[in-house]
Amino acid sequence: MIKRGLLLCSFQARKKYSGDDSYIGLNMPYEFNNNYYNNFEEMLLAFIRECEDFHDNENLMKMFAISKGSVQITDRGNYRIISCIVLSGAYGIKSEMTNKDTKEVVYERKPEDADIKQFQLLIYIPKDAGCNEVVKGIFAFETIGNYGVKTITMENMKKYFSECLGLIVQTRSISVQIFIEKLLREERMSRITLIRNVISPDPSDSILIAAGREEKTYIKPRIKDEFIKKVIGYIGGSISDKQVLEIDDEEYGDIKFTFNHSGRIKTVSLRAIDKFSLIEDLPAGLYPNGDVDRGRLVTYVESVITDYAQKIVLVRD
Repeated sequence: MIKRGLLLCSFQARKKYSGDDSYIGLNMPYEFNNNYYNNFEEMLLAFIRECEDFHDNENLMKMFAISKGSVQITDRGNYRIISCIVLSGAYGIKSEMTNKDTKEVVYERKPEDADIKQFQLLIYIPKDAGCNEVVKGIFAFETIGNYGVKTITMENMKKYFSECLGLIVQTRSISVQIFIEKLLREERMSRITLIRNVISPDPSDSILIAAGREEKTYIKPRIKDEFIKKVIGYIGGSISDKQVLEIDDEEYGDIKFTFNHSGRIKTVSLRAIDKFSLIEDLPAGLYPNGDVDRGRLVTYVESVITDYAQKIVLVRD
């Protein structure tokens, strides 16, 4: 059976040219070019309607759409869930589709044929509580084997929100944030490396394109709680890189974390943390006989989202 997974990330939006600290409230009204929206949910639904017809990304050679009629909205009292099905697939390859049992060619695929797959997407939007204004929500993307739709979905969403709503949508992997914090607090990092560039006192180094790189490596380190909070704050987007990369008045260019994950040694750069993602396995029971049980899948993913939502800050500081 093909392995299925779940990729989660937080999202927030700010007005273009307004600075990083002016994120809009997700439950607040918004107006742009004489178009009025009661909240961020209405903006998302406008984007979904725009994507009911296929979009052709010629650079990626992929098709993208959101299945018409697949949208479901659920109100849980203190949060709302938008559920929909993303349609996507690649084209550009000529091949022969061969039956694995009969070994016979059943279809000759042409370069313009796209292998469209269905991916579940859930969007979690908490409601404001008292004076706590919600500025972050959660996206949950289903993955199928090596295939996913986060990149193409966010590319289309960011383009729409920028051009039609004057907003910049930003995402951060919350699973990575919680995973890194767990490794740090449980002292399971195999290595932490601090990197900076220094001016070499040796004149002969001036002939090199790059010289003076200094690395400090700590094996199986025990980290102070203050530094852990800074790292997690940076990954979560609540503090700047300078706050976490300046240590005892010394400025570092990057910090790298090395750890064992699923039997493999992985190294993550703090500077490139947004490019790193962790995919959680989805239970095989959600896919009886290889077919997806959409109802059970949505219920399960919602439970995962709400569990993560309790571990991260989604309101304005």
